[in-house]
Amino acid sequence: ANKLNFTTFKGMHAKLSSLHEEAVPALQKSWLTARTEYLVIQLQSKLKAGAMYALHTEFMGELADDLEG
Repeated sequence: ANKLNFTTFKGMHAKLSSLHEEAVPALQKSWLTARTEYLVIQLQSKLKAGAMYALHTEFMGELADDLEG
């Protein structure tokens, strides 16, 4: 993640949407961790069990082929 240039959406590194008509929890904050190279996304409330969501991110840069996580 440290070599990726993320696009932000209203200050967040991702967008969350519903694949059906469920309510979608708002993103509270998002950040990149340098040590683990993770993108962390914190929601304002829990996801609903059984609901289907889509998480959308946009970035420019090269992804290594040894990714884990």
